[in-house]
Amino acid sequence: MVDQSLVTSGFDVETLLSERYLQYLLFTRLEAGLFEYAFRITRPPMRPGDPGHDADVVIAPPQDYDRLYPPHPDAPIAVGDPSSFIIEIVEGGNQPVVRAQFFVTVTDLITGDQLADLFDLFVKLELRSDTDEREFEINHRLSLEVIDIGGTLELFLEAAGVSKDEMLAGIMGRVNGETSLGLLRGSVQQSALQAYVGGPGVPAALGVYVDLALKSGPGPDEYLPPRGNIGDGQSFLDLGQDLAFATSPHLLDLLGPDIRFRMAELKADGSGYIFPLRDESTVDRHVLGRNLGIVVGPEIGPPPLNLPTGRLELHLRGEYTDAPFDPNFGFSLLLRPVFEDGTLTWDFDSDLDFGLGAVVVSFLAGAIAGALFLNPVLGAGVFVGLLIASDLVAEPIIAAAVQDEIVDSVDLSFFDALPVRVVGARRRWDPLYTTNHQVVTLMDQMVINAEGIAFSGVVAVGKDPTPKAVVPIRDVERNEDGSLAYLQYRVNDFANFTSDFAAIAPGTDRRDYRFVASRGPTLVSLSDAQIHDRLQSDRPAGPTRLTAPISLVPKAIHVVDGQIDNILCIARVEITEQHDALIEDFKITTKGQILADQGQEIRENVFVELQALLGRDPTAQELNEAVNGRVDLLVEPLVGPFERDELPSLLEGVIARILQLDLTPEEYAIRQDAGVLLIEDKEIIIRKGKPYYRDRPDGVSDDNLLALPHYEPPYRP
Repeated sequence: MVDQSLVTSGFDVETLLSERYLQYLLFTRLEAGLFEYAFRITRPPMRPGDPGHDADVVIAPPQDYDRLYPPHPDAPIAVGDPSSFIIEIVEGGNQPVVRAQFFVTVTDLITGDQLADLFDLFVKLELRSDTDEREFEINHRLSLEVIDIGGTLELFLEAAGVSKDEMLAGIMGRVNGETSLGLLRGSVQQSALQAYVGGPGVPAALGVYVDLALKSGPGPDEYLPPRGNIGDGQSFLDLGQDLAFATSPHLLDLLGPDIRFRMAELKADGSGYIFPLRDESTVDRHVLGRNLGIVVGPEIGPPPLNLPTGRLELHLRGEYTDAPFDPNFGFSLLLRPVFEDGTLTWDFDSDLDFGLGAVVVSFLAGAIAGALFLNPVLGAGVFVGLLIASDLVAEPIIAAAVQDEIVDSVDLSFFDALPVRVVGARRRWDPLYTTNHQVVTLMDQMVINAEGIAFSGVVAVGKDPTPKAVVPIRDVERNEDGSLAYLQYRVNDFANFTSDFAAIAPGTDRRDYRFVASRGPTLVSLSDAQIHDRLQSDRPAGPTRLTAPISLVPKAIHVVDGQIDNILCIARVEITEQHDALIEDFKITTKGQILADQGQEIRENVFVELQALLGRDPTAQELNEAVNGRVDLLVEPLVGPFERDELPSLLEGVIARILQLDLTPEEYAIRQDAGVLLIEDKEIIIRKGKPYYRDRPDGVSDDNLLALPHYEPPYRP
């Protein structure tokens, strides 16, 4: 377990990685089929009569390693070597050097000579990032630069006429570059890389240090100054552990105020800030009370011992303004880590410390939790900041804030990515989802005390799917008897990944589907069983392999004997796409018309203005950018009238041409009940054992189902 007395850098979060962890990052590329085992080094002719020189290089894969899944049965099986793919940190500091050892076979294609031996690659690592408009760091990458090679193969190749420079050039082209650093996501105030070379009884470690962007006040630019100093850091990684994680002793104290400041709202007159608690489940975000303060820390047990219980407590002090006399209250959300086979889930509990009736208590508890964790200002939740450096946050903590009982409504996947799941490689094996090949840290204990949060663990290769976000259900396929056989999903980028859809590697992750040949967009067909299979997660509260439910908008109905027999729908996302495309087309067309009619005059006026501003003639680029900006300003006021007067009819015309999804109410209801789709703003009712859709009572009749246009199947636009 982590010795928290060694957490001394002052950074908010410290994460230490072993050499084996770095090795497993490389293994994720093997699992994704992205590592080039064999390549050719070519030396062109240097002089007349010199035929040049070619050598084939084959790298032996490692022997089998720990996976959390069986390898694909059709993946090619290669004989591994225990000395291949060994990683060693040989130089410390903030630009460390690692030695990557491979067992390599080189064949001289001129002489036929062959040598199999160890080959060393020395790579310098550097942490790089960009900055956002607040000067915070974003888009963190790890830069890889080959600086040297070693081993007897170097001598062999030089004897064959391939110089070290030629070897380096061939290898650099395959290795040098940048790779995403999965330990850092989003924006942070500052980060640092520091490596520690190992010794007798002391493991080598690569440290990643992070200061989070924490608020010091409610204003948009009020943030705490940087807190960490890499010179004060030291390794706390134990032998036999692959990852060690710890927060600084001060971080939990800073989180509560940070959360409260992010919930602040500017007063209407701009004179200051208020801290309302809003019911996020209501349309008007009704104000329940005031946020008087938030404290984050370990839950402390009863006296006289007063020891940490192992649970993390988020305590909010508030004033409930919806009750007589505006009573104060305290609300606590308690989180206990639960481990099973190294993976983590969370047990949640809550407590409200004033005596309202049970119904009011459960409502208020849920609403306060919603105000904390569903508040749009806070984004993904309280601990996105705290756990960002270890990819510990998967999804929002509470899926439905106002329920009968808050404990039952908590989404247990909030800390689902703990044990740390760091993405080393990604591949689109399947049309409907991307596979994240990960290094997964397995643990059996976590410390939550006054010094912060700490844990350590060993690693294995794992994987998780990320479903493609935009996959609208476009059409169906039916059996000969008319029963529904398949739903057809639109996959616009299918053609970009056809080679991946056929590739096989140890980590290939692909589910059954049918490709639909179509003159229109590419469609992929799934049966109900295939959809059900994709909606199952590989682990508790883990991600699925299909985006669901798909939100549908009814557009027309087929009526038989006064009853709706069929409903013609389109996915909401397709309406949004067409809406945005029409607006963009209008802007482009209008801009072209303005340039054609007034372009010369605008250009001359802008030229004179820039000349006066710059004190010189503008460059062509400066002039073109200024002209485009001027024309954009002329276009913008015309967009509103277009959206009001012309867009609705144009949009309906476009939608009418792509309407295809034609099902009976019962067919929709079955799949809505299964979580596959959802018809917006309609309720399912059962009459005589048969499901029907009913309009929600909202006082608006224009969108009622029976008010929609009628059609006769099969639909033709």
